[in-house]
Amino acid sequence: AMLGKIYESLIAEEERGKAGIFYTPRIEVDLMCRLGVYKYLLQEKDEFLTKKNIKLKQSLIKFIFIPLEEWNPEESKNFEFLREKINSIKIVDPACGSGAFLVGMLQVLIELYMKLGVPPNYELRENIIYNSLYGVDIKDWAVRMAEFRLWLSLIENEEKIPNKSPILPNFSFKLQCGDSIVQKIGNTQFDLKKHRKKLSNKLESNLNEILRLKKRFFKGDKELYEEIKKKQINIIIEDLKNENKKLASEIKQKTQRTLDGDITNESKKIIKKNNEIIKENDEIIKKLENKDIDKLFFWDLNYPEIMLFVG
Repeated sequence: AMLGKIYESLIAEEERGKAGIFYTPRIEVDLMCRLGVYKYLLQEKDEFLTKKNIKLKQSLIKFIFIPLEEWNPEESKNFEFLREKINSIKIVDPACGSGAFLVGMLQVLIELYMKLGVPPNYELRENIIYNSLYGVDIKDWAVRMAEFRLWLSLIENEEKIPNKSPILPNFSFKLQCGDSIVQKIGNTQFDLKKHRKKLSNKLESNLNEILRLKKRFFKGDKELYEEIKKKQINIIIEDLKNENKKLASEIKQKTQRTLDGDITNESKKIIKKNNEIIKENDEIIKKLENKDIDKLFFWDLNYPEIMLFVG
């Protein structure tokens, strides 16, 4: 809570209003997190959706909303079937700020695991952060503050930290700086599934390799950062080159002469526009190759485990 207030105080009041940046009180964060988990579990379990199971819905409400100190451990066995669903939940805050909602969700999930009899130790917190929490913000320093809050939550109440090197995981690919709304690079919409019913084997293989490297990076192999970024940039470059090929092919088609030897005005406009986009894409490719562009964020590329590989 204190870090959240510091975060809010660092931004001028006028800027907060323009950018829509506000500090949300903890009690409201907690309620919103619990409501989100409730709706998720309600959709994920068919038994909750039938009118015949009103009691089951009521028991789910009790499981999620009742305070931990009022929870009867004898009831834990009735909710064991939810463990897998809770473990697979993905929470994304597209404007995470100082991380209030991510920390709030971490605390809610810890409590639910405790109700299932799982001890709230370091390993549990680390697994929740790795498997379930994701955040994006346009302000780099806000992302760093969110990282710090998660680190503090990770070691909270731990008398003895597990013998790990480094002690704390790397969150650089869990919390990322960028624009979570505008998914364009130049004038080209970045979408790894555009013009495709499914991902190519090569692209899917590259994304899975990035995910494997990210896991090692999270666990402490920090030397992998540049390799992961390079692989991501290569995917963007290949996507832009493919886009240029499609645009060039359309130009070729439009330059086919009509029977009277003229190119229509409409075709001329398309040719001009396509040539401009190709030129811009080529310039962007050069900047990417020279590492002159930062804060790139694309949902499909940065979080494929959520956007592409979840059914």
